[in-house]
Amino acid sequence: MVKTERLGSTRVISPVEPGIISLHYTDRWSAFDRGSSSQLIPGIGAARCACAVKSFQLVGNRLPTHFIEQVGPETIHVQEFSVPDREPLSGKVHGRVLPVEWIWRDLVYGSLLQRIKNGLDPTTLGFASGATITEGMKLPNILLECTTKFEPVDRHLSNDEAMALAWITPMQWGDAERLITDATALTNVYYEAAGFMVPDGKLELGMARDGSIVLVDVFGTQDENRVIEKTEGDVYSKDLIRNWLNKQPWKAELVKAKAEYPTNKSKWPPYPELPVDLVELVSKRYAEVAYRYAGVWVSC
Repeated sequence: MVKTERLGSTRVISPVEPGIISLHYTDRWSAFDRGSSSQLIPGIGAARCACAVKSFQLVGNRLPTHFIEQVGPETIHVQEFSVPDREPLSGKVHGRVLPVEWIWRDLVYGSLLQRIKNGLDPTTLGFASGATITEGMKLPNILLECTTKFEPVDRHLSNDEAMALAWITPMQWGDAERLITDATALTNVYYEAAGFMVPDGKLELGMARDGSIVLVDVFGTQDENRVIEKTEGDVYSKDLIRNWLNKQPWKAELVKAKAEYPTNKSKWPPYPELPVDLVELVSKRYAEVAYRYAGVWVSC
């Protein structure tokens, strides 16, 4: 077995035994492809882990996943799937991670609403001709879009581009879409019951050795989903951090650096320090999602 570990933007990934790795959540945060921040937000590791585990438990044996078990407040064990250009950590893999990320949209919100305002024809989304589109409207059908996964900066892909990059067949593509639709429908029911709406989110898939499509990484957490409290409309997900960063001069500097040095993150500006009141708010709200959605109390 290869005795190493891999540092992700918010997790430490380590070998357990051949074919099994651990994902250990830290209290670090990340945004806009910049990588891991050294600043900690108390409790968010355990809060994200609780929601990831709840999401895996909800799909249970109904949908294929790589989840095995939770072994600690911040740690889960999963089957290892190979990642492009990286040696397996455990010495054995059950398949490969597809090099694309799926963005699913269930409600008109954020960038989708802006695209409609900028001229996107709502009928292409299934709305009737002449329909008035407002924020929070439920889409007639879930909208699935793809971006790259292992490039320095994510870029949007057409379905044909995504299928070619992932090396999957049209039949497997259909399996992937059904898997995403079913998984998000299950988790969104519980978010709704917990008093939240989830307009959109993202997830990753893998292909097992037998060619079947499997949910990998994690899904249904405060980082992967846009989570909004239904009563007050307050944000309870990573958008709390993104929204603050978008207002800082740092964001314009980052956009410029990405354009000038798209593959050299050492040239990108370091994160600004989040203010104390924002750190406390993120900590508190991540913990509240964990309690209301996953039924887990996280001390923050």
